Amino acid sequence: MLKIFVLIFFNINLVFAKFPSNIPVCHRYDPRISDCILNSVKTVQPRLTTGMLGPGIQIPSLEPLYIKSLSLGNDRILRYIVSDISVYGASNFHIDQLRTNMNDLKFDFYLTFPRLNINGKYKFILNFFGTSLPSQGNLSIVVDGVRAHIAFKAHRYTQNGREYVICEPIRIKIQRGNIINYNLSNLFDGNSFIGRIIGSLLLPTSEFSVNDIYPAIEKQLSNTFTNIANRVLTEATFDELFPY
Repeated sequence: MLKIFVLIFFNINLVFAKFPSNIPVCHRYDPRISDCILNSVKTVQPRLTTGMLGPGIQIPSLEPLYIKSLSLGNDRILRYIVSDISVYGASNFHIDQLRTNMNDLKFDFYLTFPRLNINGKYKFILNFFGTSLPSQGNLSIVVDGVRAHIAFKAHRYTQNGREYVICEPIRIKIQRGNIINYNLSNLFDGNSFIGRIIGSLLLPTSEFSVNDIYPAIEKQLSNTFTNIANRVLTEATFDELFPY
């Protein structure tokens, strides 16, 4: 069972006719199946930085997690876009809790990311007393103690007399962490007066773009994991995926 789940959970961009033998298996009626799953995840985790799970098994690395572009606002006063976003630290997580329900094929992971480094490019357009003032530069954010809930749910279906499994949209919810550092380079060409105006409007807690980035990360991860999950799940029957 866990062979397929680990492939889903860690964003594998492959379809395997035969699952990798170096990922430990957890059987569906194991009374300590949650402990077995946790052990298997710990076995795979160190390989997530490079994306090499084993001989001939290459997956996209989690370092960094990349988001092309986000339009974060369209306010009358300020419009802003963040692009080329790279999130570092996604592979360095701790599993705080795992809830497993094999009867309903539900798996709920509660994770903590000790530190996420978010880098990208920003573009602001400030409408100030009838004048448009653009600004662009580099964005750098460091956030500690980010928690996440990842909910995986599947159900069975029959095709050509054989029973298979399909994954429902994976739900991911990220909770805000503690912002340790927040930096916008070249903010309005270093104009301290305009910079203070921006600070008083939108940056007093340095959270306006951080909180907007989280939902984008959730959406991208959810879509990617769900698509990959269903590609992989079609490769084997239910009994092959979840052995006794």
